[in-house]
Amino acid sequence: MTDDVTAKIVRPWEVFAQDQRTIFCVDRTAGDDPDLDALFADLPPIQRMNQVHGCGVHEVSTPGTSTQIPDADAIVSSQAHVTLLVRTADCVPVVLWDRHSAVTAVVHAGWRGFVAGVIPAAVTAMISAGASVSSISAWIGPSICSQCYEVGLDVQSQIVALSRAALAQTTDGKPAADVGAGVADQLRVLGITEIAHDMRCTKETPSLYSARGGDQVQRLQFVVSVDGRN
Repeated sequence: MTDDVTAKIVRPWEVFAQDQRTIFCVDRTAGDDPDLDALFADLPPIQRMNQVHGCGVHEVSTPGTSTQIPDADAIVSSQAHVTLLVRTADCVPVVLWDRHSAVTAVVHAGWRGFVAGVIPAAVTAMISAGASVSSISAWIGPSICSQCYEVGLDVQSQIVALSRAALAQTTDGKPAADVGAGVADQLRVLGITEIAHDMRCTKETPSLYSARGGDQVQRLQFVVSVDGRN
């Protein structure tokens, strides 16, 4: 990824390099329908999933492309050179990686997926792939904030049953949920303590896409490059 492309197309803030991983956030600055394969042509082929708000995990066994995109809400890979993609527009994007191996995961955690157990499912798959809970780090990306995320009492109760940290209300006192806080809490319960969290609200931040803010098709696209070949 050349510096000029990163600066012009992918917001510089979103470049997060650690442990041979880089997270790129493609937002409004890239236009509404960027060609990711062209934009990231110098990276391995992008591994995608058809996100269905569940807890299915797709495990990447080979770094090549596939014509069939699996129904899943998490991708786990132990490949040392791979590119993973998760898309959101208010839901919570999560990147997980093992600091001592190439095992990496991207997770799409909407409230339904959170309730279904997508976070523990992804962590379990990472451990099966060779990761250790004690060496897993997490990055939680921007999502809709609790003050903007009004939900029904039935939805709130389902979310809060898994994490009291997700209990919230809107600015006018209506039932709400903080799924991002719930994700962070669930990760800590699972034994993951090294967690970074981008607290920006997708609805309140102009450069980010938001379904509740009116974006029907456009999505934030988090492209995760893994290069652990050293």
